[in-house]
Amino acid sequence: MIHKILFLSFLISIVLCCIILPPVHAYIFVQENSNPGSDSIYLSLNAAQSQGAIVAIDVKVNTLSSSTPAFGAAFDLDYDPAVLTYAGYISGNFFEKDDIPENGSVVRLVALQYETVDKLIVGVSQNSGDPGASGSGVLLTLKFNVVSSTQTLQSNITFSNMSLINLTGQIIPGLNWYKGQIVQYPLEITTASLPEATEGAGFSVALTASGGFPPYTWSETSGNKAPGLQLNASTGVISGTPTTSGTYNPTFKLKDAALQEVTRPLILVVNPAPRILTSSLPQATIGHSYNQSLSATGGTPPLSWKISSGTLPPGILLEISTGILSGTPTASGSFTFTVRLKDVNGAIATEKFSMIVNAGLSISTESLPETTVGAAYSATLQANGGTAPYSWEIISGLPPGLSLISTTGEIVGIPSTAGNWQFTVTAYDLYDTYSTKSLAIMVNPAPGITTNSVSNLYQGNINTSFTFEVTGGVPPYTWSITSGNLPVGLNFDSQTGTVSGTPTTPGIYTFTLQVTDATGITSSRTYSWAILATPPGNVDFTTPGSENRVDGYDLIMLDMLFGAVAGSPGWNPLADFNGDGVIDDADFTILQENFGKTSSP
Repeated sequence: MIHKILFLSFLISIVLCCIILPPVHAYIFVQENSNPGSDSIYLSLNAAQSQGAIVAIDVKVNTLSSSTPAFGAAFDLDYDPAVLTYAGYISGNFFEKDDIPENGSVVRLVALQYETVDKLIVGVSQNSGDPGASGSGVLLTLKFNVVSSTQTLQSNITFSNMSLINLTGQIIPGLNWYKGQIVQYPLEITTASLPEATEGAGFSVALTASGGFPPYTWSETSGNKAPGLQLNASTGVISGTPTTSGTYNPTFKLKDAALQEVTRPLILVVNPAPRILTSSLPQATIGHSYNQSLSATGGTPPLSWKISSGTLPPGILLEISTGILSGTPTASGSFTFTVRLKDVNGAIATEKFSMIVNAGLSISTESLPETTVGAAYSATLQANGGTAPYSWEIISGLPPGLSLISTTGEIVGIPSTAGNWQFTVTAYDLYDTYSTKSLAIMVNPAPGITTNSVSNLYQGNINTSFTFEVTGGVPPYTWSITSGNLPVGLNFDSQTGTVSGTPTTPGIYTFTLQVTDATGITSSRTYSWAILATPPGNVDFTTPGSENRVDGYDLIMLDMLFGAVAGSPGWNPLADFNGDGVIDDADFTILQENFGKTSSP
């Protein structure tokens, strides 16, 4: 009994302990020293006994020396009554483990100091005859109600008038007493924003809270809800598969075990399902760098790209985060593959592509058509390989009057100067790969009929054949008679310019002959063709004295024309009896030989 009285007179308390509560609690307990050494008395959270608004604090002894066993403990415990109110205690095990039952039970006293609400008097004592306690253990567990508030509350829990008593009733010296602190937070929905969802993709996110006193209850009170999503009232998890894209503004309510309530409006964005917009890819060229971005819409970032089937051209890679196809292809051909686009919520879109890798660029035009001065010209250069569209360039050397259309490779114009014009052409593809080639355009002079005259023919000359000649222009030629007529009985071949047949009617026939070359350029020349009657009628080119009779008048006329040549003033082809293009003695001889004769009836 004496020991008990001594013990009660030493009511001095407070052991400080520091620990952080698990997330299930709405308050935090912090020890002053998280690693107290030997001969320490400290406060520690008893999580198993802490429920809702009740926090349980163990008053612990750490490694008390066995050479100085404790017979009792007395201390005051000070705290802020605006935060904590005393709610009872649970017996500890420090003194019980060395207690002798027949001596009686361990004595405990826990009470508020008279007329105070912030000081707890604590005393624990063994019975007379007990050996005292040492080592480590719990003196007792104190319970407090934690006050809830809309503001953050905190209270230190400190020891005062503290002592452990040995078997002789003396205070054990050199002990360390450590305080603790309770911090209580107001009930709050801590989720500040919601991640974006994707139409048609599974979605799950947990709302978070702090403060107040669990367990919590969740509900959705107002605003428009995203179709396909549900809120779990006990866990605060929003889950499901949204069916309609859009922006939704639900308001969530949180209720704790103390029936406190708070609300928070949030915004939930449901993005449309991802869709690949790119439907085709530009062609590439072997050995030339390639860079093409795939584009998409919808989905929730970040998006990731992948080749799900097929094969990219060798040397080309797909960048997973940007959707860029890039690299330098090393093989030509047509490559088919499927691209998969996946968003952060697992929504997927696919698109199948065929990518053509062309061989190296080359100019396939081997030669260019020739033309004629003054003729409209048009020829198109051709290329193989590379990646269209092509562009073309000729620095110099084109025939005057011709020009190059760089976008089409057409050479057009009207050449003004004949010659064989040589130049170098360069073709560029989409990626500026280029190829060069030397070519030439022959520009011929305008066509000209070179036959100066035609020889006289006798009436009835069988199998007559005469071909008009042309130079310049571009074959093939086309011949035509644009005015006048050929001698009767003669035929004209428009493809060769050849006259053939048997002339049947004497006379002078004047006609204009035209030749047209392949480019449409023409040349004309007028001719007079004499068909002589069969001798002697052929000599009678003037018959004022008698009909069809060679007489003095013919001799006089021939004398007047003596020396005339074909094409000269006064030229009369009927006087050129032998058809040698000049009126001379040979023609007089023929006239004399036929003097006085008449033509056959």
